[in-house]
Amino acid sequence: MAALPLQSRVLVYQRLFPHELDGLAGCRHEELTALDPEDAVAFFQVQGVKGTRAEIQAACEPYGYHPLALRLLAEMIVRDPARPGDVTVAAGYRLLPDLVPAGAPHPGLGLPGLAPAHAGTPEPVGGLPVADGV
Repeated sequence: MAALPLQSRVLVYQRLFPHELDGLAGCRHEELTALDPEDAVAFFQVQGVKGTRAEIQAACEPYGYHPLALRLLAEMIVRDPARPGDVTVAAGYRLLPDLVPAGAPHPGLGLPGLAPAHAGTPEPVGGLPVADGV
């Protein structure tokens, strides 16, 4: 069986590389780097975010063009209850580490997410619970 060509592939996305995979044949560690600003604009547009190139880049810049952060931000923008898809709402969102103590899981998810800085409503937005003045 070991001589057969691989028929499938698995992508593990996490910050820490599992030591069990270290040196295992066929496994490699790829560092995910920031998206190119033009790629981020294209990504946001495909996700349904509306805005000028400059507005989208301004929304992405605070997150260092990190792919996962941009994916979460795009989801929040598209599902914004007041102005769905309008990139200008991004200014009202920030990453949760500012709101939740380090190491604490996101309420109900166990994952980091985004919460609106203005957080006036406790309703879920973008599939993630909204923090209300936490």
